[in-house]
Amino acid sequence: MRLYSNAVTGRGRCPATALGSGHPMTQTRWGSTTWGWRMPFLGAAQIVAWGTLYYAITLLSQPIAASLALAQTWVYGAFTLSLFVSGLLAPLAGRLIDAGEGRWVLSGSAVLAALGFAWLGVADDVFDLYGSWTLLGLAMGCGLYDAAFAVLHRGVPQQDYRRAVTLLTLFGGFASTVFWPLTRWLVEEHGWREAAFCFAALQILVCLGSYLIAVPPATKLLIASGAQKAATVGLSERAVRQFVGLATAFALVSFTISVLSAHLVALLGLGGLSAGDAILVGTLFGPMQVVARVIEYGCASNVRPVMVGSVSFALLMLALVALALAHGTLFWPVLFGLLYGAGNGVMTIIRGTVPAELFPHVTGFGQLLGRLAMPSFIAKSAAPFIFALLLDLPAPREVVIGTLLVTMALAWMSYEFARRS
Repeated sequence: MRLYSNAVTGRGRCPATALGSGHPMTQTRWGSTTWGWRMPFLGAAQIVAWGTLYYAITLLSQPIAASLALAQTWVYGAFTLSLFVSGLLAPLAGRLIDAGEGRWVLSGSAVLAALGFAWLGVADDVFDLYGSWTLLGLAMGCGLYDAAFAVLHRGVPQQDYRRAVTLLTLFGGFASTVFWPLTRWLVEEHGWREAAFCFAALQILVCLGSYLIAVPPATKLLIASGAQKAATVGLSERAVRQFVGLATAFALVSFTISVLSAHLVALLGLGGLSAGDAILVGTLFGPMQVVARVIEYGCASNVRPVMVGSVSFALLMLALVALALAHGTLFWPVLFGLLYGAGNGVMTIIRGTVPAELFPHVTGFGQLLGRLAMPSFIAKSAAPFIFALLLDLPAPREVVIGTLLVTMALAWMSYEFARRS
């Protein structure tokens, strides 16, 4: 299968690194023996990036709202804006990475995040709040998994790319484990403004430092510009169907995951669970994500990424079935937590590995990931607000859970359409 009908076939003196392999030919690669030492640096940066940009808002929103005399909805509105902005930026970030500027894209995300948190730390009104989170949204768009996967795809040898993606997500899986207690301690002991300044410092010390150490400077393409141009025209009809199906699947599953993340306590409460028990169920997510990613790493040589993707969608669907059955006992909610954690953990991996399998001849892999990510970020940003309206109606429990089941079913169908086209 070819994404582009005129794709370069890779005949010539460097067939192992030709466009047909999924990587543009470059003067230097990280190499099969040298990419491993870079992963702890990239992993540490992803822990800080996810922990500060995505997870910390859960514990920052209330004190920020109280300090600025705003409803908490306004704070989450700023966070929603940041997710929307990140989706708009993702394709551009991918194009820059394809051009060999991955080091500066990731480094730029750290600088933008540092500026955003510094601005947040001195925020006095709604303008400051939304302005700072706009900067933080730009940082998300060029500094989270999609950008990091594109950098790995360009630098890591093709046979090692899947392992590198899984390793990076194993590191990233500890972001909430580290930053929820850290954020809570900072807010309680020093205040939310000091926490924001601390996050700004971590972006420079950990993220920027790690990217400058681990990601080499830009490399130059060896292929002629005319050949490269020929390789990026003539989008095949089959590839269009696969792209649309995959983008739809990722957007719908992002919507579902965002709803579950934002309204977990409320959704489990509809089944009679107390807030304490709901939080207990939520603590299962992190460990199960790690377990699932370790299993995926062990199966990487025997199971194709598209098959792993089908398993991930199936696990999430079964998790929602367990959520629908949750009423009056802990068995079904705990089963939901186990299945959801495992399915979500693997879902993160397939966002980077399945496109590489379905579109092996694409020259602009970073831009491809960015375009796939854009509808997902937009869906993720809108989901909490849309479902808050549904929960406020108030709608019957069957309607609320049924909506999630239908959304997940459509996501799974879209994915199967993409991989079988």
